[in-house]
Amino acid sequence: MSLETLFAPRHVVLLGASSTAGRVGCIVARNLLGAAGRVRVSLVNPKGGMLEGVPFIPFLKDVESTVDLAIIAIPPQAVLAEIPNIAATGAKTVLCLTAGVDKPKLLEACKAHGLRLIGPNCLGVLVPGLGLNASFGNDMPPAGSVALISQSGAVLTAMAAWGKQNQVGFSHLLSLGDMADVDLADVLAYLAFAPECSSIALYIEGIHDGNRFVTTAEAVASHKPIIALKSGRFSASAAAAKSHTGAMAGVDAVYSAAFNKVGIQRADDFDHFRDCIHSMSRFSPLPDAARSKLLILTNGGGFGVLAADAVLEAGGSLAKLPAQALAALDDRLPVTWSRGNPIDIIGDADAGRYTTALDVLKKQDLRGNGVDGLVILNVPTGVADSTASAEAVAVAAQDFPVPVTASWLGGTAASEAALMLEAAGIPCFSSPEAACVAALRRPAANGNGASRIPPIDAAGAAAIAGILAGAKQAGRVWLHEVEAKDVFRHAGIPTVETELAATPQEAGEMAAKWPGEKLAVKIVADGLLHKSDVGGVALNLRDAAAVVAAA
Repeated sequence: MSLETLFAPRHVVLLGASSTAGRVGCIVARNLLGAAGRVRVSLVNPKGGMLEGVPFIPFLKDVESTVDLAIIAIPPQAVLAEIPNIAATGAKTVLCLTAGVDKPKLLEACKAHGLRLIGPNCLGVLVPGLGLNASFGNDMPPAGSVALISQSGAVLTAMAAWGKQNQVGFSHLLSLGDMADVDLADVLAYLAFAPECSSIALYIEGIHDGNRFVTTAEAVASHKPIIALKSGRFSASAAAAKSHTGAMAGVDAVYSAAFNKVGIQRADDFDHFRDCIHSMSRFSPLPDAARSKLLILTNGGGFGVLAADAVLEAGGSLAKLPAQALAALDDRLPVTWSRGNPIDIIGDADAGRYTTALDVLKKQDLRGNGVDGLVILNVPTGVADSTASAEAVAVAAQDFPVPVTASWLGGTAASEAALMLEAAGIPCFSSPEAACVAALRRPAANGNGASRIPPIDAAGAAAIAGILAGAKQAGRVWLHEVEAKDVFRHAGIPTVETELAATPQEAGEMAAKWPGEKLAVKIVADGLLHKSDVGGVALNLRDAAAVVAAA
């Protein structure tokens, strides 16, 4: 079942709505009402009441129209009894914020009624593009292209607050909690074809089904960068993770090996994780840091040297200034400038000098000279206004030929400068080293991975288009198994060999052609026979079209 009803619901119902300030039911209800107009919201409380002029509905049976997403914020002992009532509303997905529920019984009840379950014991979901905050977090970051999936509600709220403050956008933010049902692999499979998501960040405490995660992540990482922060590196901290969300953290080296295999970049720590998200939100990924060259522009020589160290330690190198750029800068900068990279424009540099240097560099063929990025640094001095310099850089660095990152050192003025630069689309980091590392270690899609979708030739694309058109003409939303496998085959993706038999006799004749093979016969309405013991495939038309788009 697709997670469309979680990430793009048309009608959300909240069980446990409250008008009492500070209660989870009140916080979630207020957040949901912020999406009114784009998402229909129904608030349920058997005691009645009202919030912001919206009356509470006493019982689920009184909710009008079909529900997509049901959010549970009621005491744990009352949860199981509500699952049949939720199913009766037509809901497809349950988001259980409540902790302390009997997980096996809750999962069994949800499965019995065809419901997907997120949680329990989770913070909720945010979709900034819809204005949807179905959580008890306070902050809504702007819409962007990075999806954040976290097993910790605390990590998610911290990142949402940081994104709001620094204007770093997200496409989706989801707290998975105890992962009784929907897990990391499920969400990755959905995000693989979500057009608004271009990269993915994961906070992981433990993975339940390693094989499924690895298979899914490898396929997704072939065309969307994934960064992961994995906690529980040591036995004591792994035990803490288990007590937190019930996650089995496992041997840390196994996770590192799995991430390397599938092309997931592992963050060193929370700061690195945040810096990578920052970079992914601003500019395209950099596939190979080892061959990447950066320019550094600074008003402080010492910090320029620290930045150069960071570049080299991260595996990059310092770009050589083109001769034409060197001559032009010589012409327009004080004689005491460094005449090399780092480009030290001296401690008395004001806004005008930053503009001058950037204007010169912008006129150069930097990409043609092997430059992959520019890092701009500023150290506060008593002879120049660092905020004015940030304002000048925000203007002068627009449409720069290579990606730009920055770091403004200092106190209040640096914070103001950072906000100014962020608003101009220039990521500003807390230290020169962070700015350099973020510029170099931007997670990239694992384009060389074995699971990479091969290009589809014109004949294959035409054949797929014909299959989709035929299904639509027949009024079907799903392709049957043979059609689905034909889509994969025309896309160059290996599949289990399948033939279609109209009668049992015909199926027997087909089987006779496969002597010595291990056969698995699947009895379905249209009579499918597989030359394999592998299960079948069903493909939604939307996903089939996305296979073509992804390729």
